[in-house]
Amino acid sequence: MRPVEEPPEAEVTYPFGVDPNIARARTLPAEIYRSAAVFDRARERIFARSWQPVGELASLKAPGRVVPLTMLEGCLDEPLVLTRAEDGEPHCLSNVCTHRGALVVEGEGHRQSLRCRYHGRRFGLDGRMRFMPEFEEAEGFPSPADDLPRAPLREWGPLFFASIDPGWPFEEWIAPVEERTDWLRPHRFILDPTRSSDYLIEANWALYCDNFLEGFHLPYVHGASLGDKIDYAGYRTELFDWCNVQVGTARRDEPAFDPPVGHPDEGERVAAWYFWLFPNIMLNFYPWGLSLNVVQPLSPSRTRVLFRSFVGDAAKLDQGAGAELHRIEMEDEEIVESAQRGVRSRLYDRGRYSPTREEGPHHFHRLLARFLAVWAALFCLAAIAAPADAQRRGRPQPAERGWPPILVGLHAGSDNLSNASTLGAHVVIPVLPGGQVELGGNADIFFLNDLRERQFNLDGYLYPLSWFGTEAGPYAGGGIGWRNTIFLGDTERSTRSSYSVVAGVRSAVVGPVSLRIEARWIFVEDVEYDSRHLTIGASFPLWGRGSRGPFQPGG
Repeated sequence: MRPVEEPPEAEVTYPFGVDPNIARARTLPAEIYRSAAVFDRARERIFARSWQPVGELASLKAPGRVVPLTMLEGCLDEPLVLTRAEDGEPHCLSNVCTHRGALVVEGEGHRQSLRCRYHGRRFGLDGRMRFMPEFEEAEGFPSPADDLPRAPLREWGPLFFASIDPGWPFEEWIAPVEERTDWLRPHRFILDPTRSSDYLIEANWALYCDNFLEGFHLPYVHGASLGDKIDYAGYRTELFDWCNVQVGTARRDEPAFDPPVGHPDEGERVAAWYFWLFPNIMLNFYPWGLSLNVVQPLSPSRTRVLFRSFVGDAAKLDQGAGAELHRIEMEDEEIVESAQRGVRSRLYDRGRYSPTREEGPHHFHRLLARFLAVWAALFCLAAIAAPADAQRRGRPQPAERGWPPILVGLHAGSDNLSNASTLGAHVVIPVLPGGQVELGGNADIFFLNDLRERQFNLDGYLYPLSWFGTEAGPYAGGGIGWRNTIFLGDTERSTRSSYSVVAGVRSAVVGPVSLRIEARWIFVEDVEYDSRHLTIGASFPLWGRGSRGPFQPGG
């Protein structure tokens, strides 16, 4: 598996504004680490599509074995059950009865079938519905919808992994780990419960991952615990599509791996391989075995981390980089909780990456941006709605606000009904001095195969938050319009009247520009479908002052 290659810059856009060039990039906005809305979105867009460890191979050896579990407790809370059918095949099934939603399996053990204790519906260990009393007269019963849904299940090392709705292939996700560690035969590692712990951290899950993903902090946070074990000068990070690895080389006389011929780290004395797999799995390999860390998000400011130790060579325990895991975890927790308190500050927004030491967090943030997608752009625009100068200084905004500037700008987007692309221009004129009401004009061209349509709209916008002293932000409105349709090569045109409903969010004027994202639903006269399109645009002030930013003509 080759390290991930950077795509051409022109092909990459991220709503968080994380530039693919780390030398230019800025870190994620602080609001990402404290927002309940972002937390909820990540749960559905990222964690519900992720691969998670769901049990040990050793717990499911015999046919007939059943082990209920909850995937990502406190975050997804998804009830599942592991089974091994009589033919020896393992399965990961929903533990929710397809009749009325009761849990099917309450405790682990051996079963010939799974029977719901609510109304007696019975399933095979492969999830197929076998019997249901009092359903003889039900039409079209049973159907596949009456079987227990299956979650894709994979095996790696000593563990089972499953996903509710995989967002990426397991084989690509785990390949860099296999390439470096298969020679260790991790499937033979044995869980040691006495060396396993759960930790509760008062910080956002992504901040905890940020900390894990860079060795930059080692000499400052772990100088006493790891300084004499890992050679910081030789510490490095390698990036892959869905994961990365930090390679820590051992100081002289410290326990280390001796990789075989042909290994990517052949000839090096490796103290540890620290693998991170998107979004929340950490596989730390030491000469004694494997420390699995599972980061479980609980809230925007609280995280549980599970530490599970799988031992391969007990003679090497309590030596080298993997000797004092609890002490190292305490050092990490203290600094991460400090960072969580810091990102709540009104005076902090975002920082920069070290190009030589923070490739891991940069890679992580780009993946976050990809999965949170356009919604994150809407959120970030709303987060910067207050004027930048007052926000940075932490001062309240002035009570008296003048007229907002007149704005002109350009926008681009797509019609999500007909898959047409759209380009356009707009002008926004304030109606009230406080910025609560504006009049807008929009001119758009829609491109679809050999069809060109021109749409003109005159709208009124209402900013509800402006009455409470918040400038810019979300808006809604509507208006009237006209649509002119032209088929290329045809001189005949048709013009129809229309009206529209609009919702969007616009930032304050920061420097010379105000950004906006807008959704518009256009109802066209005598046309069977209604056009719905989403656009992203930038506006520039012509004149005016005060309300929507620091722009003032002539300085």
